[in-house]
Amino acid sequence: MRQRPSSAIPAVVHVDARLVLDGARIAVEWAASRPGASAEFAHARVFLIAQDGRRTYLGVADGSPARFAVPASLPAGEYRVELDAYSSGSWGGGHLSGRGLSEPIGVGRTAGGER
Repeated sequence: MRQRPSSAIPAVVHVDARLVLDGARIAVEWAASRPGASAEFAHARVFLIAQDGRRTYLGVADGSPARFAVPASLPAGEYRVELDAYSSGSWGGGHLSGRGLSEPIGVGRTAGGER
């Protein structure tokens, strides 16, 4: 069995996520957490992960920090932010450079029924 070189293994990415602006947006920050891993990520795909594993795509970030709108159709509940980071400026190469998952955050409605 061939082993991948350590440089081919995606870095573990520390992801910090929080709700801002009365829950209407999610702020996401990230950085490589493995010593020697590239801290320079050109962009990242960002998803919300529900407790049942369902993924909701939020968008592409060109750098950290980034903010994303909470989809109006998203049910209230506990979610984690999943991030796939790429060090290349090109999507064509498809080389995943890092992956991370935030601690759970609660996404829901305010007392007035609004997000």
